[in-house]
Amino acid sequence: MIRSVLLATVIAVLGLVGVAPAASVTSPDLDGSWVLDVSRSDYGEFPGANAETLDIRRDGAILHFKVSATVRRSARSYELALPMDGSEVRFPLTADIRIGSAILRSASGVFKGPALVVTEKVQHMDETVVLQTTYTRSADAGFLREQVVQDGAVLATMVFRKRSAPA
Repeated sequence: MIRSVLLATVIAVLGLVGVAPAASVTSPDLDGSWVLDVSRSDYGEFPGANAETLDIRRDGAILHFKVSATVRRSARSYELALPMDGSEVRFPLTADIRIGSAILRSASGVFKGPALVVTEKVQHMDETVVLQTTYTRSADAGFLREQVVQDGAVLATMVFRKRSAPA
């Protein structure tokens, strides 16, 4: 039961919070504002976000994330600035990067060809869960696909559309 509650709260937003990729010449350009396309997303057996926006901005060796999400009736926003050297970034409990009762404890990642692959450690009570999230952009750069995997099993696939620049 604890595992189900943990995964249900984590899957909704967690793949978006921890990205610390290694620098690469062929790394994809993920910069921009991305809005969750709920109708194209698949949360498997878990409840998903009602709404979510992910703003990504690369500044040299740092990847900046601003996440705003609503899961059920709970809204949450936070920002992360993560180095792109592939090292694990640990988050203290005081950072309060929380989705439901799950807490992001660390994140690391690397670019693998056209994908960003992120490993996240999440804590729920005394249990630690390791998730691997892969981000890929569509060929036309209009969509960002996020796939969350645990122990080789796909838990969820979220699709974000690129928000158009204001006129």
